[in-house]
Amino acid sequence: MTAKGTGFWLGMALTSALVLGLLASLSPADDKAPQAAGASGTVRVIHDAPSSPAHQAAFEAVRDDATFARAKDFFAIFRLPRDLTFRTRSCSGRGGAWYYEGTVTICYD
Repeated sequence: MTAKGTGFWLGMALTSALVLGLLASLSPADDKAPQAAGASGTVRVIHDAPSSPAHQAAFEAVRDDATFARAKDFFAIFRLPRDLTFRTRSCSGRGGAWYYEGTVTICYD
């Protein structure tokens, strides 16, 4: 896959994951609505090192890009009912992106 092709698919996966995360955990902030005790609604970003050298360029591109920092700022305006984690990682060739139990996973594959 060319660098341009990798960037395109990485961008598509990131966009899809952001939309999934937004739809799955979004709760508009309302000062009158009490937040559940212990519900912090913080957003974390984790970039796991790739398990394959072939994914090193994608890992570096994602790690060095400010998109995830902007996503954290975007989600800060909402009162999330649970913590939300964006995780990038190798997925043993499966590729893609998904949301499960508070984590949006985006594959380097």
